[in-house]
Amino acid sequence: MEELLEQAKDIASQLSIQEWAYIGGGFLFFLIIIMAIRRSGRKKTPVGKAKSIRLHSFQIAPLGRDAFVKIKNLGEPATLSELKIIGRDDMVIKNAYAGQKIAHNKEYGIFLEVAGNNKIQAGFTLEVTVLGPNGQVQKSALKVAN
Repeated sequence: MEELLEQAKDIASQLSIQEWAYIGGGFLFFLIIIMAIRRSGRKKTPVGKAKSIRLHSFQIAPLGRDAFVKIKNLGEPATLSELKIIGRDDMVIKNAYAGQKIAHNKEYGIFLEVAGNNKIQAGFTLEVTVLGPNGQVQKSALKVAN
């Protein structure tokens, strides 16, 4: 054991600074590769389809610039995480929705407004992302039609 220690000391004293830099860079590169492999092996949170979230009603205001959408939760209690309007770039969601809890068999109203001079018409999709009671992420695409 002492012989190996003496050999290691001799080899270490004979190495130049540039050789030590190569050894350190190789070791760092090796660590980065190992961390990348470990990170890619982690399971990602599966996103399921929110089958319990349904479009309950859709109503356009008389002037056509505002609309009110109601969604209903037919399943377990869920928490709204995200809402997206797909198919319309000029429409915005006016009420705060993130973190809203929707109990079983309850409804939640969403107020929509057009930002430009256009009027709201049916034919867009409302993408709803909810968190279930166990933390599972679920998405549902609700087609808004007449």
